[in-house]
Amino acid sequence: MNKKTLIEELSKKTKLSLKESKNAIEEFQSIIIEALKRGDTVNLMNFGSFKVIERKARVVYNPVQKRFDKHQAKRVPIFKCGVKLKNEVA
Repeated sequence: MNKKTLIEELSKKTKLSLKESKNAIEEFQSIIIEALKRGDTVNLMNFGSFKVIERKARVVYNPVQKRFDKHQAKRVPIFKCGVKLKNEVA
């Protein structure tokens, strides 16, 4: 399922127009992104949680160029699914 089909499904189930559904999805995404930028965790009960983790700097071997490269520390968003989602899908 891509964003377009998600918008169509939301529109059918909620009786919203396609434009309203698109705006709802985009606002939902922007709210989550802004919360993660602030360092907050977003918990959606029975669905899962989004949070940002800090990956440490590390040295990795590049087999193509046959040398060691240093990767900088970085912040990475992760999603951990909730129990209900896990049980429904599994």
